[in-house]
Amino acid sequence: MKTSTASLNIEVLTECPYCEEVIDLMQPVSGDDHNEDGSVISQACPPGNWSEVHEAFSVTNVECPGCNELFNVSTLEW
Repeated sequence: MKTSTASLNIEVLTECPYCEEVIDLMQPVSGDDHNEDGSVISQACPPGNWSEVHEAFSVTNVECPGCNELFNVSTLEW
């Protein structure tokens, strides 16, 4: 029997509240890397009780690449 390797791909998607463009917070957006210090992934995949941490999920000053408006993200649904 052969063995294969798994790949874990994580997207943390949000929608711009101004123009509805879908943005992946795991990727650099308009020159800003919101996950540069691991803050997005550590909030998305925390140790312990995920539901409590996901309620406190927060990313600030996201600039939409579509309309250039700034907005904040709070809570994470899964």
